[in-house]
Amino acid sequence: MILINWMKIKNNTLKTFFYPLLAIFAFYINFYYGNLGLHPIDTFTFFDTGFNITIGEHPIKDTWVISGIIGDYLQALFFKIFGLNWNSYIYHASILNALVAIIFFFYLKKLGLNDLEGFLFAASLSILCYPVVGTPFTYLHSYIFSIISIIIFLLGVISKKKIFFFILPFSMFVAFLSMQLPSGIINIILIISLFIFFIISKKNIIIIYHFLAGFSLSILLFIFYLIYVEILLKDFLEQYVFFPLSLGWGRLLDSSTAFESAKLVNKLNFKSLFLDFKFIYLFLFSHLILIFFQRKTYFKTKEFLIIDLTVISSSFAFIFHQLITANQIFIFSQIPFISALFYFRAKNTFKNKNFVKICFTLIMIFLTVKYHLRFNEGRKFMDLQNVDFNQSVKASILDTKFSNLKWITASYKDNPLEEIKYLKEAIYLLKEEKEKKMVITHYQFFSLILNQNLYIPNRWYFPDNTFPASKNNIYYDSYKNFLINKTKREQINIIYIIMESPEFFKEVFLGYFKDGCTYDKKNNLVITIDLKNCL
Repeated sequence: MILINWMKIKNNTLKTFFYPLLAIFAFYINFYYGNLGLHPIDTFTFFDTGFNITIGEHPIKDTWVISGIIGDYLQALFFKIFGLNWNSYIYHASILNALVAIIFFFYLKKLGLNDLEGFLFAASLSILCYPVVGTPFTYLHSYIFSIISIIIFLLGVISKKKIFFFILPFSMFVAFLSMQLPSGIINIILIISLFIFFIISKKNIIIIYHFLAGFSLSILLFIFYLIYVEILLKDFLEQYVFFPLSLGWGRLLDSSTAFESAKLVNKLNFKSLFLDFKFIYLFLFSHLILIFFQRKTYFKTKEFLIIDLTVISSSFAFIFHQLITANQIFIFSQIPFISALFYFRAKNTFKNKNFVKICFTLIMIFLTVKYHLRFNEGRKFMDLQNVDFNQSVKASILDTKFSNLKWITASYKDNPLEEIKYLKEAIYLLKEEKEKKMVITHYQFFSLILNQNLYIPNRWYFPDNTFPASKNNIYYDSYKNFLINKTKREQINIIYIIMESPEFFKEVFLGYFKDGCTYDKKNNLVITIDLKNCL
């Protein structure tokens, strides 16, 4: 009896051990690669905007952000807990990577995989998920919270527990407030799947009641947030819904202002549509083939019908969204997400289960290593695939707050110290500047480093893509009023433009002001605009 109890305790301990092991692994792998090189435009997405929340500013109200407000508040929380430093920033992304891995592992166990099988797929997901970027990023936030929303729904379907349907709307809102896409498409799929599940579960009205209760509470919390931080609903809708929606339509309709790399018409070829996602398709279509051969018995299991419908349609939605982004591909973590479901069905279908397990293990290891080398080691997403990381320098020479970061960018890959030199000069100029100043930069870290409000107007600076820059843009006047009102309200006298090609952005921003502004070039990255005579 004692021996049996001891074996049970040992077995439960071993099962519990997988959770901290997975969490540590997922956290560390992102922490390591998040410190390896950077792409300024994407790397500092939430850095200064997160800091600004700690000093009383808010997205939409004080910064034209168009996306990612959840990430800003999460980062502010991490700064509050872990301090105003680079490590707090990487902790943010690393903990999210660990969170999605653990939730995925929990779901796989509920699905029917054993601990070792679940750990293999969850570890693969953690390698291919956040480490491709490494630092907090809007698209990855939306992607991860969308996956979590899918899993919460599937857990509700599997367990029949109503709490999951109550929690689901909160996760869907978080995903949408992280980035409108892919979460918007996934949320629509989840609502459709929920309705179908409601129908086939003999119209179990309790499911809908719980979902609507969670949805209503989410709406109330959001309204309270708008009132509390004094954000007008009009401003939220304009910045977060209507302007981004115009960008999305531009990419679908081949608008002249859309990124060439994001136009759907440019991706209507065999490579972009199929070859780039071949291994995702491999498991998707293999799963569909397996369903076809099981069709006589398949439709008797209504729960699996809903699970498959949700997972497969979501995967195609992620692919579609990937086609209309201007980013590198980041959705290869769909491979373990889809293949785990196929694996579960296959091992319970074929007689030789050991053969199935061995094949899947080898395939998963191969694909995980393949994309790990390309995106994590090669840092392809950050445009660092042709960079020699031996050339990188410790970012602490720029500021001690950047400990652990290995500084190297694609623009200064042969001489990162030159870039550091220009940035140190910019920091010196900002410190010495006596006038009240605004900073326009892709290097969104000056506010935190200097520990002062630099009144940054935007999260990103891509004319007519992240903010209206052309006078024929229907939102041009809205942004112009936002910018001028901000400079007048805060009594800004001088603007510092700190980025590559500062002359271009000087011309863009001069267009918002009356004639009379003067400007001065400080170095290759810095131009100042004096506003005293043109406001």
